Amino acid sequence: MDLVPDIDNNGFLDNNDFQCMALRATVIEGKGDINPARLNEYKFIMKSLWDEISALADFDKDGKITTDEFKQAVKQTCVGKPYSEFPKVSA
Repeated sequence: MDLVPDIDNNGFLDNNDFQCMALRATVIEGKGDINPARLNEYKFIMKSLWDEISALADFDKDGKITTDEFKQAVKQTCVGKPYSEFPKVSA
């Protein structure tokens, strides 16, 4: 699953992966330094993204999204539909 990285390589996506992406983005943006305010902003963004993705793809509600769940979610929400019917991202 390369669209959203399994940062800790445990075989599924979970909130931890998204929080790690927040830290990674902060370190990259700060060129090695961590700005706590920016980290909190990224954590909020990534938590919101995780909540939206898990609502669509975590079918068994175990807090993990497997590759099969992700594929099933894409099929149900996107395949065969015009772009205008794709799920909207909350701001």
